[in-house]
Amino acid sequence: MSTADWVCEGQNLLAEFKKRYPLPFPVSLEEAPYERWMSEHLPHAASLSEFFHAFNGFLHKHLLPGNYITRRPKCLLGHRKLALLPLSLEGRLFTMNRFGEIQKGMELREVNGLPIAKVLAAIRYEIPAFRDVSNDAYLFKRWLTTLEGDVVLKAWGHGSFVTAKIKSSRRRCALHTLQEPNPCILHRSTPQGFDWIRVSSLFLASSPLQFAQALAQCTSNRLLLDLRGCMFSHLKNVLDVLSLLIPSPMTAGFLQTLDHGHPVLEPLRISACPARYFERIVVLQDSCTSGFAESLLLPALARCSHVSLFGFPSSGQGSEPRSRVFGPFQIFLTEQIILKAVQEPVLGPIVPDEAAHLTPKLLETPLDLVLEEAGEYLMSDPDPSPSLQSVSSFLP
Repeated sequence: MSTADWVCEGQNLLAEFKKRYPLPFPVSLEEAPYERWMSEHLPHAASLSEFFHAFNGFLHKHLLPGNYITRRPKCLLGHRKLALLPLSLEGRLFTMNRFGEIQKGMELREVNGLPIAKVLAAIRYEIPAFRDVSNDAYLFKRWLTTLEGDVVLKAWGHGSFVTAKIKSSRRRCALHTLQEPNPCILHRSTPQGFDWIRVSSLFLASSPLQFAQALAQCTSNRLLLDLRGCMFSHLKNVLDVLSLLIPSPMTAGFLQTLDHGHPVLEPLRISACPARYFERIVVLQDSCTSGFAESLLLPALARCSHVSLFGFPSSGQGSEPRSRVFGPFQIFLTEQIILKAVQEPVLGPIVPDEAAHLTPKLLETPLDLVLEEAGEYLMSDPDPSPSLQSVSSFLP
């Protein structure tokens, strides 16, 4: 398709948009800025689908929320509700929604009872406009906006299946759970001779008690603490969990609050009441470990000689007053954690002592292999002086 045809298609797209949504439009979409945007982006677009992807971003920026075309297949611009569902397909990335049932590290397996690979192949075969879309996740989200009715998804991760239902009506896509959410704390004793405790991103006020109960069920002296995707939105939860893990009392840092506009530092002293003695603890983290889990829990555990960090660098948002958790949603932190006497917060991500061999570019491999790799690292002989390079610059 020539550039002139693309311009014509873009103008038709705008005309259809105005016809379907007779709303007061910004001046920038009516006059010169729109034409200037077209002239700037059309020469650089490699394909028609790339142009419409850029045009989608233009509408997101200039129009009121919720107004998107969902009529013609090659003009599908999605819906803001779909931002709640950044689905990854064939295990390439992750899935998560605002309720926490489908969490990071999970892999979409089935759609309406059919394997995801067959669904994607059928989409490309039945809808010619989708054949040139190489990104599976983007293709799937565009396909959802063409549907009427319910779509049942089945995802696998962390040793269990989760089923959810999407109620799609072309212009709106809502997510409903078909089963109870996974418990906030999941404990298992493995045949390899260590205990695995998974801390969910949905960490509620009752979770510290569940965590203590999970520690009481441990049968070995080695623990794999899985904090992938964990955010810890409440400071008290972090302090309660730390008191169950550290061998001796410590001052984990300082809580900086504002008193009449002036910063006030309150020391965070943690009393040690370990529920069980562990010879070695490995903490599994990833790029979605954020919030108080990143700004306080990881650095405090790294100060213990029997604890090692494993996995991928954390989100790097521990010092921000708000941390992006998933999609457009954010968790707001009203306090800030200071980690040493010179009063500096965590700057940048927490780097693990041992990085996982599976890099983020290779996440088409099921993420359960990362868990298996962490277990092998846990059962190996520990370094007599574990590296604290991840937090060494933040300690007194």
